[in-house]
Amino acid sequence: MKGVLKIGIIKKSFPLLLLSAIFLFFNGCSAPYYQESGSGYQAEQGYNLADLNEYGDWINLPPYGRVWRPSVVNGWLPFHNGRWIYSDNDWAWDSYEPFGWIVYHYGYWYYDPIYGWVWIPRNNGWMPATVQWRQFGDYIAWSPLLPPGVNYGEPWNDHDGRYWHSVRMENFTKDNVGKLRDTHPQWKERDNSGKQIIVGRTRPTQNEIENKTGVKIRNTQITKEPVQTPVSTFRRMTLPDNERVRNSSYEQRVKRDVIIPRSERNTTDRRKK
Repeated sequence: MKGVLKIGIIKKSFPLLLLSAIFLFFNGCSAPYYQESGSGYQAEQGYNLADLNEYGDWINLPPYGRVWRPSVVNGWLPFHNGRWIYSDNDWAWDSYEPFGWIVYHYGYWYYDPIYGWVWIPRNNGWMPATVQWRQFGDYIAWSPLLPPGVNYGEPWNDHDGRYWHSVRMENFTKDNVGKLRDTHPQWKERDNSGKQIIVGRTRPTQNEIENKTGVKIRNTQITKEPVQTPVSTFRRMTLPDNERVRNSSYEQRVKRDVIIPRSERNTTDRRKK
């Protein structure tokens, strides 16, 4: 009886199995590149955006699936070419890079020893900046938001400082702030008595920056324009005209000296391996 039941199940399932085989044949036996529990897949074709296609490549990187690798010069770091602006009671990253509007406000970053920095796409909701923070001594530090389960240590450690931007508090709001990065910030985790010093793990407040710099921090009005893709709707941060003019010279420098457009990749390879 059990054998008859099994044969009946197979007969009923055969049309479905046949359709599945035909689908895989005509689609190259491909599977979704990026799988997230409960949210469906987000594959490379779902992020078919000119700013990503022109300035980077999509590669397979287990266990994250399909990730985006920017085409940039050696030694490049995320959250380096830009500045911090204050808006809606938070610090937002204003990137000088043409792809910054999506990769610094969504998803995660990961440093791979072979490919260098890669962006892991995910529509986890627009954020002013996908970073983690540290405040220690006279420093403010930030590093890209990492995928769950990954940790790069602390910015004052010699080996781990390469993943962080550490700047003096008085420099935090300056233009092109990445150029003011201190690669070896001097700081001790314990005082002379051996007592551990408390480290801030949140973003600096408006008052803290104003008290340190003596400059009033003004609120920048930003808009978030919708950008539709096959998988989701994203938001592009847009600044007032005067702020865009302020950024223009830095954006031109970045396009000239930092990122490598698709048309130049065959003749120039300055990517970090």
